[in-house]
Amino acid sequence: MGIAYLFRVPCRIAHAHNSACEKTLKGYVKSILKKGFSTFATDLFACSNVAGKYMFGDEANYSIVNNSIELLTFSYSKEARNIIRNELGITKDTCVIGHIGRFEKQKNHELLIDIFLEINRHINSKLLLVGTGSLEKNIRKKVSAYGLESDVMFLGNRRDCARIYQGMDAFVMPSFFEGLPVTGVEAQVSGLQCFFSDSISSELKIGEASYFLPIKAPAEEWSNCIIKKILNKKDRYRLSMCASDARFDIEKQSERLERFYLRWA
Repeated sequence: MGIAYLFRVPCRIAHAHNSACEKTLKGYVKSILKKGFSTFATDLFACSNVAGKYMFGDEANYSIVNNSIELLTFSYSKEARNIIRNELGITKDTCVIGHIGRFEKQKNHELLIDIFLEINRHINSKLLLVGTGSLEKNIRKKVSAYGLESDVMFLGNRRDCARIYQGMDAFVMPSFFEGLPVTGVEAQVSGLQCFFSDSISSELKIGEASYFLPIKAPAEEWSNCIIKKILNKKDRYRLSMCASDARFDIEKQSERLERFYLRWA
């Protein structure tokens, strides 16, 4: 960004996608470098207010550009649900908890496994984990220590996440921090009941069946809430339609970005 500034590149956009950094060397470097964005950029974008304030400061003049998706691709389909559950060998009466995210500290898989352990003690359930990362081996060990190997499915990186959502009954994301996770948008548009940590901005809520729970709450509190909500089944078609917010429609957002770029043409 600094080099672009020196060479007088007319359009220089800084885009904030997260609300914190992990306490690593890379995170420390990021925390230093972010201070230059407001000076060198011509325009500031952020996926949420919490991300914008973190990256650019409380008084910065930034624009919200929502993480957008193809709404129709993620809309609920009963047929797709039956197909993916058959592929994964999941029976009709099994409650499926899902999570999509990198196996890194930010995503808080440790708490997620504790929550699922409590859920699994009370109802017939499976946990689908999509993603890879440096902590995957540790999480696999924890799953094994809890005796959950047959009920936790590690699916790796997938290109068909839109189908995977259809097979779930609930989406759980107990992250330590997020900008505005696109997976949370996708899950809501898929008509899932969603359970997020209160460390995630409430700007993410676009459906009536999305709940924010204290990240410091014990796993049992999370599991009790999740079980109570998912046993009170809701119409996924209706939830899917209610969550199809135009703010997250990639067609609408792409038109908005196109108009912005053309200002510099």
